[in-house]
Amino acid sequence: MNFFSLLFIGLVLVSCGGTKELSDNKETISSIDTDTVKPQRNVKIKAVLGDFKDSDSYKIKSISVKGNTMLMEITYPGGCANHQFELIGQSMIMKSLPPKRSIILIHDNGDDKCRSIVTRTIEVDIKDLAFKQTPNAEIVLILKGWENEINYNYSQ
Repeated sequence: MNFFSLLFIGLVLVSCGGTKELSDNKETISSIDTDTVKPQRNVKIKAVLGDFKDSDSYKIKSISVKGNTMLMEITYPGGCANHQFELIGQSMIMKSLPPKRSIILIHDNGDDKCRSIVTRTIEVDIKDLAFKQTPNAEIVLILKGWENEINYNYSQ
């Protein structure tokens, strides 16, 4: 009888020790998950005039213009490498009232092999895309990959 009592107590102690290890592992995993989820800072860039070039993939979720700044919320695959962005406007303006300019967002994924979906806000200084740099000079920006035209009035 003593043998069975000792065996039972031994099994209880071993099983309690195993449970403690599992709970410690869960705490470690949850703390790692929490630590790796970091808020993404906005990317700030300045639009330039030039020739269009190839871009890595991204999807535009929303666009708004506030003063001389365009805010673009985009998503793209990645999460492991540093991604670079550039907004390029064609130097030629379409003859229309108001005038129109084609623009493109260039995304360089830095050869990122990760597959997480990253959401970023790109803040673009669009002063150089203005038709004239005079107050309220209006131009319509046509962004590749975005269905709607973007109205922009230069402000000082």
